[in-house]
Amino acid sequence: MSITNLTLAEAQRADLTGPVRRAHQLYQRIREFRTEIDAITAGTTTTTTTHSDPGDGLAIPVTAASGFCAITTAGAETRTLAIPTSVGQRLQLVCDTYVGNCVITVAQAFDQTGNTTITMNGAGDFIELVSVTVGAAYRWRVVANDGCGLT
Repeated sequence: MSITNLTLAEAQRADLTGPVRRAHQLYQRIREFRTEIDAITAGTTTTTTTHSDPGDGLAIPVTAASGFCAITTAGAETRTLAIPTSVGQRLQLVCDTYVGNCVITVAQAFDQTGNTTITMNGAGDFIELVSVTVGAAYRWRVVANDGCGLT
C-alpha cells in the first residue's frame, strides 16, 4: 500500500511522523481540491464579474460565481469578506492604488492555519480565493497569493 492510498485514520494508526505524515496530509488536500475543481469545471464556463471597490469599512461582494475587485486605498483602510455562498466561487483581489494598508477581515478562516485577515500593503498585492466545502460548510481557500500578509 502506498502513502497516497492511505486514509488519514490509517496514516495515524500507522504512526507516520514528520515529513511522511506532512506529505500525506498535503496529498490529501491536493486530492480534495482537485475533486472540487473538477466538479466545478466539468462542462461549465463562468464569467468573471468586476466588482467596484466598496470603500473603507464596507463588504466586498461575493454574489457572483467569479469575481474581481481592484482595491484602492486613500490611507489605512478596512474591508470585510463574507463566507462564500456556493462551491466553486472564485474571487480575485488586487491592490491597484496604494496609499495605506488595507486589512480585509474574512468571516471565517480561509486556510489550515486559521488565518482570517488579508493585509494588502503595496500596489500590486494580489490574492485569489476559491470556495470549497469542508464538511457541509462553504469555506474560502487561497489559490494564489503575491505580497499579501495573512494573519
